[in-house]
Amino acid sequence: MMYNMKITSTRIARNAGCDIAINDYKQFNIIRQYPPDSVPDGVWAEMCDLWDSEAWRKKSTIAKSNRNKGNDKAARHTGGSIRYDEYRARMRRVFDREPNFREIFLLTHLDKASKAKLLAGELNLNSVNDMFFCNGRSKEAYASYLEEMIEKNGLEFSVDDPDIHDLEVQIEAERRSRLELEEIRKERQERLKMQQQMKEFMKFMQRPTN
Repeated sequence: MMYNMKITSTRIARNAGCDIAINDYKQFNIIRQYPPDSVPDGVWAEMCDLWDSEAWRKKSTIAKSNRNKGNDKAARHTGGSIRYDEYRARMRRVFDREPNFREIFLLTHLDKASKAKLLAGELNLNSVNDMFFCNGRSKEAYASYLEEMIEKNGLEFSVDDPDIHDLEVQIEAERRSRLELEEIRKERQERLKMQQQMKEFMKFMQRPTN
């Protein structure tokens, strides 16, 4: 979802005449002025400032480094008590072939009925319409991955590219982003509350005494 917002904001900025390279969605000093329709101006500016901060870049670098430590990126995370490599082995036995990146992710993030359809080969992996996920963040992350892959490779793409999106990392990054934005809002509310209290105190002190 966050990635989709960056794409939308960048497109709006380009349409407004801003010079931004194709597939460059990180010109935060520019796109902060062009929020998506669903995001208030002030909130979008805060989000862009967060993404453009040194602390956020450092987190992104660490996440990328962690992803690159292993050759099998899809097997670095756990799904419940079972590791991805075990899910992969199970799917290999069911499909009689090597499962792809999307199949492994979906098996660990869909509800029971959708998993059954997946294993029966009844799901279109390039559409979320018939899928029911275990939570909203998983659906948002998968939809974002599909959008980017379709944009780069066409609607019927068949080869996955885990380097484009580490879905689990995106989910965690978005969760942290929301938490950090919430902290920013809380601090701002505290400052406003304190300022209001100071104003009321000053008014009280300026009242004439009898």
